[in-house]
Order: sequence, then C-alpha cells, then structure tokens
Amino acid sequence: MVVKCERFDSERGIGLVMALMTLLLLSLLGAALLSATTVDVWIADNYWAATQLLYLAESGIEDGREALQYGIPVASPIPFIYEKRLVDRSGREVGHYSVSLLRANPLTLQSTGSVGTARKTVEVRLAKSGFPIPPAAVTLSEGAPADIVDPRVKTPAGAERFVEGIALNATDRFDAAWDETIVLGPVGSPADYRVVVVNGDCEFGNAAGYGVLLVRGDLTVRGNFEWNGLILVIGQGTMRSTGPTIGWITGGVFVSRTRDADRSSANSLGTLLPHLGAAVLDLAGNPMTMQYSQVETDRANHPFPYVPVSYREY
Repeated sequence: MVVKCERFDSERGIGLVMALMTLLLLSLLGAALLSATTVDVWIADNYWAATQLLYLAESGIEDGREALQYGIPVASPIPFIYEKRLVDRSGREVGHYSVSLLRANPLTLQSTGSVGTARKTVEVRLAKSGFPIPPAAVTLSEGAPADIVDPRVKTPAGAERFVEGIALNATDRFDAAWDETIVLGPVGSPADYRVVVVNGDCEFGNAAGYGVLLVRGDLTVRGNFEWNGLILVIGQGTMRSTGPTIGWITGGVFVSRTRDADRSSANSLGTLLPHLGAAVLDLAGNPMTMQYSQVETDRANHPFPYVPVSYREY
C-alpha cells in the first residue's frame, strides 16, 4: 500500500493579515490626526469667540466712560446703554453690548458683550483724573498740614505723576527753552475750558483765562487779568506779580516746588528733588482777589477722562 503525505504551508495568507493590520493602523492614525485637527479648530474658534466677546465688553466700557463725561446716570442694574450694535469696517455686525452703572461711589461700570448666545461681562471701577481739588483758594504744598493737602501730591514724584497726566490731556502746550518765557494771551472762554501746559517760564496778564493753567517753571502775572479754574505752578514752584497788577482768580491756586533750580539747555525743567522745596508766592503788595470755588475747579477738571483703577471679567 502506498501512503501519500501532503505538506501544509503555515504561512499561507500572512500577507493579507499584514495588509489588514497596516490598513487598520493607518486608519487609526488618520482618525487621530483628524481628531487633533478638529480639536485645534474648536480651540481656535473658542479663542476667537472669547476674544471677540472681551473686545465687545471693553468697547462698552469705553463707550460708558465717554458717556460719563456728559453726566453721571442713576446707579441701577438697568443698562443706560442697551444692546448697542458694534459693526466692523465692512458694516458687518460683530455683536452687541449693554452698559450699566452699578454703583456711584465708588463709580463702577458693568459692560456685557453678546455674540449669539455667548456672553462676557467686564466690571471696572473708575476714578476721575485731572488734579486733586485744592483745599483753599491758595495752597503752597510745602508746610501745609498733611490732612489738608491730598497726600498724593505731598512728594515731588507724586506731584509730577499728576503733571504727566495733565500733559497727556493738554489742549494747548508750549515748550520754552530754559532761559525763555512764554507770554500767554486770552485762554478759552466760559463755554470752552482749556488745559494749558507751559513747560518752562510763563507770563500772563491783561487777559482772561478759563480752565487749567499748568506752569512747570516760574509764573509771572501782570496788569489786569482774570482766571477761572485752576492755576498750578508745579516744578520751580514760584508765582509772582510784576508792575501794577489787579487780578481775579476764581477756583484755586496750587504752588509746589518739585524741581531744583539747576536748569540749563540740557535740563530745561531742573532736576527732580527728593523732597518738596519751599514754594514762593510773591504778589509784591498788589491787590489780588483769590476766591475758592469748587464749581470752577470742577469745570477745570471736566475735560479729563475717568480712568480704570480696578478690572474684573467673568
């Protein structure tokens, strides 16, 4: 009897199995890449939406700050700016915002931006910029009681910070050389209170002025003059009269010596002092009426904006 033996190849079909495994691996890799790309797109969309909402809410705060310049509304959760549309340059609507005055003291604005159903709220506490109201018709910072003069102007560095803020909002600015004197004529009107900054010495007389006059050198007044608002002599801290002078100042005068007398062509304002120096007010016996008026000082400070002092978003 003859017996036939057949040999079975155990590796038959392994190529198909390997191909299927490779295809599965590539499918898993493709799915992972697609998922990662989708997640990246979602993250980018969420970031874009969150950024847009934040800008919307902050636009509402800026709009509210501008509105406060024309009057402070009654504090209420009900918006005084309601669902205002914001559009881009092409005229396409970006979203809406509503603004409320939550509290009058401290002044607190709340703005909510909306894009579809998404919302972002920003809450900002504000303070009026400008110059602290002087406590009397004439104030010389050096030697004045600490409980009378605002402590923020009781140091040279503190007073100079207010100077910088006033300079940023100046409507009229004059830069004098260290040995030059700027001669001012009429300034503003009852309907137009100005913010005048003179970087150097200044002479004012035979004219009327309205608003803030900030002189960083010496101020000389002469002739017949009138000023309504604030006169600030911060720097060399000297205010004097020359010749026959008859003046009327309604509002407040603040004189502070924050800089040394070492002025030169390279340092026209003088070196900042470590401590306040002795301010000088010399009217040479001339009759001058100085009347304190918070109404006038408030009018002088009116052009200055409300600035954020704290910020919260949620």
